[in-house]
Amino acid sequence: MRTLPPRGGITILTRSRTTVGSRRRILELLLARDALSRAELARLSHLNKPTVSNLVAGLIDEGIVQEIGSGTSTGGRKPILLSVRGSGRLVVGLEIDASSCRLLLVTLHGERLSMVELPLERSEVATVVEVVAAGVNSLLTNRDRSTLLGCGVAVPGLVDPANDTVDSARRLGWEGTPLRSLLAARLGVPVMVTDRGKAAALGELWVLGKERAHDLIYLYLGRGVAGAIVLGREIHWGASNIAGEIGHMTVDPDGPVCACGNRGCLEAFVSTAAIIEQLQPVLATKRDGPLARALRSDAHDSDVIAAIGEAATLGDPDAGAVVSSTARWLAIAIAGLINVLNPSVVVLGGPTAGWGRVLTDAIDHELGQRALPLSRREVTIVIGHARDLAAPLGGAALVLQRAAGLLAGSEPNDGGRRSVA
Repeated sequence: MRTLPPRGGITILTRSRTTVGSRRRILELLLARDALSRAELARLSHLNKPTVSNLVAGLIDEGIVQEIGSGTSTGGRKPILLSVRGSGRLVVGLEIDASSCRLLLVTLHGERLSMVELPLERSEVATVVEVVAAGVNSLLTNRDRSTLLGCGVAVPGLVDPANDTVDSARRLGWEGTPLRSLLAARLGVPVMVTDRGKAAALGELWVLGKERAHDLIYLYLGRGVAGAIVLGREIHWGASNIAGEIGHMTVDPDGPVCACGNRGCLEAFVSTAAIIEQLQPVLATKRDGPLARALRSDAHDSDVIAAIGEAATLGDPDAGAVVSSTARWLAIAIAGLINVLNPSVVVLGGPTAGWGRVLTDAIDHELGQRALPLSRREVTIVIGHARDLAAPLGGAALVLQRAAGLLAGSEPNDGGRRSVA
């Protein structure tokens, strides 16, 4: 570490690139291996023992690393084991929707500490930034704010890493919106932003574990239809970082016009609004029953969608027809994807995925008629394990993936190309 000349009466300490790189190697090893001795760190990092001891001492002083007890002796004294203090630094995962912000506080090991959901009365970005700041303050009540490592954000739109903006967030009215830089300036910590589909896929990866999710396709089924592709245990970002926009695959070239302006997109058939629209004729023929009551009430779309699933499970023919139609359009898209990518798992998330088995069984039936037999044989259609926590968990995972660099001081507060789309 070297000392820069005083500026305004303040002495500024900086670390050399070599020191930062060495800190990062130490932290990467500890985050990946859970517990290691100083000797093991020296061997695995190819650093000499005095350097490792000095770096570890500094990390202990900063509250990032801790000694957790003795390891097994191979002759001589038992080694002291080291690990990253999970609670030494905290991360916020955030999901922004048109009506609310949901914030989740986790440790460096992904342990969930607390969650808060705040309503959004207006969607102007300045309002959203202040609501997020209030949510972060709430999560950090009675906690040391300096332990906040960063914030990962999931948004219902596309993210342009070249211009550092959120685009096509129609439900928020955002186009060319510099959300990341505004949040970073307001919160005073690194902020990473990605679209909701990729965030939710990261959340599912976190819950499933990478060994169970080597190749995976994720579909978010809600007011919008988003998605992500996982290949070789890693999110596939694409050339423009927007890979996985499955909702805008054309499934019927003569279909209805989608909100994106194209015709026949999957989203135009299976968004919650499109599904509920299919059931409007029920109001003319059914006077009573949970389905008719849900359609007549001022219930939230997600409540109506839940009522459709419940009615279909109980054998209601109208609800069953809607589930079958939804499954057919989903199967057309999924068949193409599994024929091309040959994944082992397709994960469904979002409100419509709450239909559960009645939906996956219908999709399985349709896939039997549409997908290549070898592709179909190897894939399993499942409902997401992370449920409604998938997107905020994935937001947190964006930061946790870069925790070693952030803790070492080698990550700039610019979102990073691969973390913001």
